Amino acid sequence: SQGGGAGLAWDSEAMARRGRVLRKAISGLKAHLEATVATVAQRTASSEGKVEAKRAEVSKLQSNRSVVAAEFRKSEAQAAELEREVAEINRAIRGLHGVSDME
Repeated sequence: SQGGGAGLAWDSEAMARRGRVLRKAISGLKAHLEATVATVAQRTASSEGKVEAKRAEVSKLQSNRSVVAAEFRKSEAQAAELEREVAEINRAIRGLHGVSDME
């Protein structure tokens, strides 16, 4: 029976050793997972920052496009106004010629 008791003592020592090994392995895995999660979070934040920067860039470009379109419409309106003025001047010149032809 003492042999059996020694066997049990050895088994409990082996189990305790196995427990320590498992705890160490679990602790290592936990540290690895935490590091992985931190890396993923950092990359996600970096990607989100890049996406936000691109959104701001696109927004700025759209705003610039709106400004350019407004300037273009303004230029077209000014060109149309100038064309009307030129037409009026031409009519006035033709009128003057007509008057001088009659005299």
